[in-house]
Amino acid sequence: MPAWLWFSLSALAGCGLAYWSYARREEPVPGRTGPAILRGLAFFLLLAGLRIPALRSEAAEPEGPLFLLDRSASMRLPSRLPGGRSRYDSALALLAPWPAGRVLAFGSEPAYASGDSLSPPNAPRTLLAPALEAASLAGFDSVVIISDGEWDDPAQAADVAGGLGLGIREERVSSAVRRIGIRDVVISRTVAAGDTARVGFELVVSGGDPAPDEPDEPMDSIQVRLRGADADLTRIFGLPASGRSVTGELSWVPGFPSTGTAEWRDYEISLEDSADPYGSADRASLLLEVVDETAGAVFISETPDWEASFLLPVLERVTSTGSAVYVRTAPGRYARVGSEPLSVEGMDVRRAVRAARLLAVQGVPDSLPAWLRDALRGHPRKLLLMTGPGGLPDMSVSVGPRLDGEWYAEAPTAPTPTSPLLDGLRPSDLPPIQDIPSLTGEWSWAALVSRRERRGEARPLAVAGRTGASRWAIVVGSGYWRWAFRGGVARRTYDGLFGGLAGWLLQGIRRRPVDLYENAVVGTPVAWRVGPSVTDLQMTVYDGDTTVWSGRWDRSPPVVSGPALDAGRLSFEAVGTSPDGSFRVERPFLVRSRDREYEPREAAPEIALEAQPGGARSSNPPRPRAVWPFAAAIVLFASEWIWRRRIGLR
Repeated sequence: MPAWLWFSLSALAGCGLAYWSYARREEPVPGRTGPAILRGLAFFLLLAGLRIPALRSEAAEPEGPLFLLDRSASMRLPSRLPGGRSRYDSALALLAPWPAGRVLAFGSEPAYASGDSLSPPNAPRTLLAPALEAASLAGFDSVVIISDGEWDDPAQAADVAGGLGLGIREERVSSAVRRIGIRDVVISRTVAAGDTARVGFELVVSGGDPAPDEPDEPMDSIQVRLRGADADLTRIFGLPASGRSVTGELSWVPGFPSTGTAEWRDYEISLEDSADPYGSADRASLLLEVVDETAGAVFISETPDWEASFLLPVLERVTSTGSAVYVRTAPGRYARVGSEPLSVEGMDVRRAVRAARLLAVQGVPDSLPAWLRDALRGHPRKLLLMTGPGGLPDMSVSVGPRLDGEWYAEAPTAPTPTSPLLDGLRPSDLPPIQDIPSLTGEWSWAALVSRRERRGEARPLAVAGRTGASRWAIVVGSGYWRWAFRGGVARRTYDGLFGGLAGWLLQGIRRRPVDLYENAVVGTPVAWRVGPSVTDLQMTVYDGDTTVWSGRWDRSPPVVSGPALDAGRLSFEAVGTSPDGSFRVERPFLVRSRDREYEPREAAPEIALEAQPGGARSSNPPRPRAVWPFAAAIVLFASEWIWRRRIGLR
């Protein structure tokens, strides 16, 4: 609506309201014309004030472009060819002729920078879309992007750029060079001497011109090498097309420890020298503990689902001496879960079961093979995930038929050995458990119970007990992996349940009182799993001979946290007292970088757009509203009230 029409209607409304109030409703006393005029003016100002601009002048629109400077870690790489100046130095050279104060640095998040505030590039991500939105909100109608083009959000940035109406020009400070890198290297933390050690990895390829010493034809295969104290092997792997990746695996048999019963060994996995001309993504360091003892835990899945993938890291953290997962693929044949499933014979699985400290089995009791039922009968520590009916050997519990409906977990009212790990969590908020069978018999305690549709009688989900010197735990139903898949509180509940059960089952078996809780990564505090009843714990982290951090606890919790550390090879020492007496644990560990800034990546298509009329301005904040009309209306209402009192009106 035009402003003049709004003001005219506001004046008519004010006059009409004043006339109706004083000519139709008030007593006909002399002198009422004055208050009527004040009321009409006050209502006019209230309505007109919605369109009256502020008295102060609007800030001048910024003129000229805004420079968006990429400050992600990949800008440390060479600009053109290996050995040349960095991409960031090339970017600063482009900015030199322009006045300072018009630079918006972007990486993980945008921030204005100028002069001395231009710190070295170190952002672990490259997000362009938030920087474009910030430029538009600041009122700029055009930007110049100075970057290497390796963004984490190319599709979103292109959509945002087209919708804002900004004029966009790019200055690329890198040339595309053919690169092959290695990432997502995975290796088991512990392996028994004489067993097979495996390392999985992913090869990623980015396209571009070959380096000066490379052939013009693209490579279709590459040699991957693994070197260490007891290994030196190579294997040829096929390469995918540019912009894609392929997984691979290397395996070897570590020799027995030269001293003691355990030994930490360093390995390096690398590519050919010409794979990555920049030398930033063609190798990775590995640590492996080789032990001269039985395996920690073995999980046999007779009814495979996603549970094996999520339960394996929990078992590895609790046992601290290595774990293995085997899923049944055919009668008498199994596949070992890893980066690439490895088919194994049933005899090898039986040998692993006999050596395991903890035996975990998933399946239906009546459908388990005879050899596995025999193994359960004689094993002293067992964890069973049961989805169907049947009797269980050497246990005072039977699994009944499946129950209908959706069953939601909740913590039991009585304290249990797993209660500290589930404290503060709400299992009832998690997805329901499926295929719950009934449990009959006797058990010592229940870690979780459930109710159908959150109502009615509580039935046990996870129970535990003893038979002579052996310990056992039974978890009924399927779909627990959905808790772990969600992450956050749901993942902590999953880890607390199965980690607590496995920890209770392994009590009485000598194991490390302190060990890493999970692999350490840059930006995340390092955490250690601590055994029960550990006191006077002193933790120290070393970088070579230099002390990086230390901490002390009189009575330590199940998990203790340290600082966030830089990437590299470090070591820790733990000294304290456990129920078995004083202990000292020393071991190396690696802190890995979790960003992919130095890895080969395809550059996003360049963006070149003309500024659209009103495009950037449309996203400016609305013009400020005037305050004085509302203040004047309040004064007029107060004056009217005083005048009315003087002429005898209430």
